Amino acid sequence: MIFLNTIDELNYYYDYIKNRIVKSKKKLVIDSAYKINTIIDEIFDNESYIINAENTRQQLILSITESCNLRCRYCTYYDTRYLEEKKSKKNMTFEIAKLAIDNFLENSKSNNNIAISFYGGEPLLNIQLIKKCIDYIENLNVIHNVIYTLTTNGYSLTNDIIEYFVEKNIVISVSLDGPRVIHDRFRKDINNNNTFEQIINNLLYVKRNYNLYFINNIRFSSVIVSQSNMQKIYDFFELLANDINISAVEVTHFFENFYEDIKKTDENYHNSFILEDYPNSMHHEIHVKNRIKKILSDGDNMTYIPGGYCKPLIRRTYVDIDGNYYCCEKINQIDSNTLGDVFNDIDYNKVFLLKDKVNTYIKDNCSKCWAFRFCDICFTSFLNGKKMNEKCNEIRTNYLHMLKLITYDANDVKELV
Repeated sequence: MIFLNTIDELNYYYDYIKNRIVKSKKKLVIDSAYKINTIIDEIFDNESYIINAENTRQQLILSITESCNLRCRYCTYYDTRYLEEKKSKKNMTFEIAKLAIDNFLENSKSNNNIAISFYGGEPLLNIQLIKKCIDYIENLNVIHNVIYTLTTNGYSLTNDIIEYFVEKNIVISVSLDGPRVIHDRFRKDINNNNTFEQIINNLLYVKRNYNLYFINNIRFSSVIVSQSNMQKIYDFFELLANDINISAVEVTHFFENFYEDIKKTDENYHNSFILEDYPNSMHHEIHVKNRIKKILSDGDNMTYIPGGYCKPLIRRTYVDIDGNYYCCEKINQIDSNTLGDVFNDIDYNKVFLLKDKVNTYIKDNCSKCWAFRFCDICFTSFLNGKKMNEKCNEIRTNYLHMLKLITYDANDVKELV
């Protein structure tokens, strides 16, 4: 759907799926923006926010170690933390983990299902803390259904660890970038050796010995970089798609020139990524396709909160190794971004400053943007140092190019930005 602005009382939308022009009064668009702003004011009222934050927290993410056994070239810390040999590779203590868990359980009373996730670094390097935390929670006899998750590179998935994870029904997200030639290009161990073979062997052990667990509990997160061969990645995951869950494809900073890169690859493969119901949504383009269907089905009732909008500390509560609270694991871990700590509790004044900053920007900018119903911008974008106008222009450009791919003929879509 392409939005065409005019000087009269009507706006026009080109519904390219049905190949027709849809007319709409401008008042509907204005009303939509008004509804968005009203909804934001209602759901982020400070008093209501505290009530929700003290009753409905959904996920606790514990960063249990700074150490990692790989040296991935696109890692955020590749040029800093992991290459500075003298820098301490600290682990979270059980005291900090216990305080974080107690606070989280106390403030998630209204949820039947909650998640506790272990993050790093490479969390398997602090496996003893994982076991202590799970034992502690089980001994509390909590009323919640607790789902344990873990993000790992899979390199240290020993047989003993796998058997423990199966026993505790832990959901694992394994970082795997595709076939050997793609994965090994950027994911090296500390001695610059390839890692694909060991990771695959670890996974095959799970599949052979715990096939049901393998199907239900192991997911994969892939990082696509501009140098990667998309055809090989597609073929690799298509081969595995019947047996594994492909949870996400994360796009790194290598992939900033999105459309220029993918234009050079076989368009048939990208059309497959976009237009087919590929298992578990392997790419952002599927998000665009599904959102278009949603917009078309909603008719005039098109009121959305722009962005990948989550409430800080409610949807996710991230705790670093020192016990500091952050919105989530994607936030730059600097003092100005902390929202309290496990020793002194949440600093709601900082939370309110953050959400007010974001809400103001959304009201002033997002509700007037043609791409806001596709946009997955989130709080991290406001805190990670990039100018918002640059970030928004990037998002609009990328989604415009995705729309061009979906329509098959890029020349038929007029520039919107």
